[in-house]
Amino acid sequence: MKTSDLSGQDLVYWVARANNPRDPSIFRSHYGEVNHGCPSDEPSARLFVERKLGAFLPPRHQWQ
Repeated sequence: MKTSDLSGQDLVYWVARANNPRDPSIFRSHYGEVNHGCPSDEPSARLFVERKLGAFLPPRHQWQ
């Protein structure tokens, strides 16, 4: 998946992963239905994730 395609809860999940790359307790399920963050912050959040983790992330089915 391209980092530039992230939004909403998926983006918040990857921001958490970028902030804590070695933390095994960060799971996508923690970011389910709750609205996290503000859409106007998404461009800078995507840039942060891309700088920390790269332009491409694992396929969605491999996310924790």
